[in-house]
Amino acid sequence: MIFFLKTLWSNIKTMWAFTKRGKSLKEVIWRDPLTNALNGAVVRRHGPPERRNLNEQFLLIFVDVNKFKQINDLYGHEFGDKMLIRISDALHREFCRETDLVMRQGGDEFIVLLPNTTYEFAEEKMQRINKSLRIFTISYGIEMCRSLGDIDKALNQADFKMYQMKNATT
Repeated sequence: MIFFLKTLWSNIKTMWAFTKRGKSLKEVIWRDPLTNALNGAVVRRHGPPERRNLNEQFLLIFVDVNKFKQINDLYGHEFGDKMLIRISDALHREFCRETDLVMRQGGDEFIVLLPNTTYEFAEEKMQRINKSLRIFTISYGIEMCRSLGDIDKALNQADFKMYQMKNATT
């Protein structure tokens, strides 16, 4: 019972802190606190926020940082966190249309959903992001998704393509 009350009090203090900063509980749930990207697990479970429409086909990009564990081990987790923020910022800068979705899947993985986009456009943007990072690189896979119902299949294909790219660079 004491553990429950301590946990409840901790959660209340956390929610209070966010509301004092002007953030709603919905923002806290939908956003990754480190990168400010959408929380990929929440989007995959509940669908995209209501202002986004992904009923038609869209491109899915699966992004992974190359050698992230070694970078974290060598330079520390604070440096690794700064890298993740930098990647998220670059993804948001390049994919900034109202319909684009940038999500942090977890760890060093991001997912980008792009309605009404060509493969060439997405590839060009990803190459530009990779060049801008300089100190480290990312690998990515791009796959067409016919509907939100097919997202797991597209994610698996994009993941496979990302690993092909990663293996080609090591």
